[in-house]
Amino acid sequence: MLPLLADTIGLLAPPQAGEKTPAPSHILHPLTPAVASASAASGCCCSAPLSCVVVDLETTGFSPTADEILEVGCVELRWTPSSRTTLTGPKDADPCAPPLEKQGSCGVLEGLWTRGGRVFHRYVRPSHPRCITAAATAVHGITWEKVQHCAPWPVVASELVAYMTLIRADALFTKSVQVEAAQHGGHSAVHLPPLVAHNALFDARFLAHHLQRCGYQIFWHPQYPLTCTRQWAQVAYPHLANNLDTLCAFLSIDGAADRATNGHGALTDATLTALLFLRMCCRWTERFGGGG
Repeated sequence: MLPLLADTIGLLAPPQAGEKTPAPSHILHPLTPAVASASAASGCCCSAPLSCVVVDLETTGFSPTADEILEVGCVELRWTPSSRTTLTGPKDADPCAPPLEKQGSCGVLEGLWTRGGRVFHRYVRPSHPRCITAAATAVHGITWEKVQHCAPWPVVASELVAYMTLIRADALFTKSVQVEAAQHGGHSAVHLPPLVAHNALFDARFLAHHLQRCGYQIFWHPQYPLTCTRQWAQVAYPHLANNLDTLCAFLSIDGAADRATNGHGALTDATLTALLFLRMCCRWTERFGGGG
């Protein structure tokens, strides 16, 4: 039996440089492993620790090249088959990096995936007040008044890169990370951990383009670059709408009702996506018998 790790992440190819149209889906049926087993791919035991990052962005629009990032939310998921985590995210009184009390407690999946403790959340000041349209504010509630005193994207990007680098340093494939660092050295190289998102290509394209604009060279995780919970849900629950509200309500995930009432938010959406991922992993295990 292939490990649950290999069947639940790495379900989507990362966006290609200069890509102008959506790439075809690379999602596979849950019965079909998305990649080779972790142990076969790397020579490492699949029980070794691995972290991935669930990411969500709130933006001024839909175009990675024409629009800007207004909010970044990241939540760690931890592959820890031999232990459980009770860590909490740090607290920060800065209004551009709001307190994390509500997101502090870490949910636990009885199995191989757990909610990690490292959380990243920042609001971003765009280049001009007119960048934030009424239509965008209607979606996520972000106004110029809310972010005008926050750091601009280059500052937030450097903090996000530091967070991603810290997570990636704990990755399963330590040897491959060292080889990558030697081959692609320099302070501008960013070796991303495995990323998970809902409608993942949207977030991945924005993230890649805006990091590249700041001079960073992006290297996706070689084994598990990108996982889309939205496309996984299309396969697992074809009878449902694939939006986050519907899926979280169907799977009885805490916080779904609040989001439906209060609207989008990067950290809220990243947290719900993480919980959705954990719940789908649990359902996958029950239905198909996956496991380490």
